[in-house]
Amino acid sequence: MNSSETKLSEALQAWRVEARPAANFRPDVWARIRRAERESWTAYVRGRLAGWAVGAAMAVAVAGLAGNAMARAKLEAERERMVVSYLTELDPRVLAKLDH
Repeated sequence: MNSSETKLSEALQAWRVEARPAANFRPDVWARIRRAERESWTAYVRGRLAGWAVGAAMAVAVAGLAGNAMARAKLEAERERMVVSYLTELDPRVLAKLDH
């Protein structure tokens, strides 16, 4: 180890954290809990309206994308069915080739 690593190692070994809790920590926590209990449902929603709006917009967007994908898949399947039906009407031998 070089000298800078030794100094760093010694400094980290000597380092001690002496955290002191805030004087009113426990009473402040209980006061916040009591305030939250008194909050009505409408006040809760009104205070978090932006989050609710974003969530609703995302749900609508996901539903729209899923619906679009399902509609495209159904349209493609219907198109394929119509093509096969058209070809078999023109030439019944096509039906024999499609069965295999």
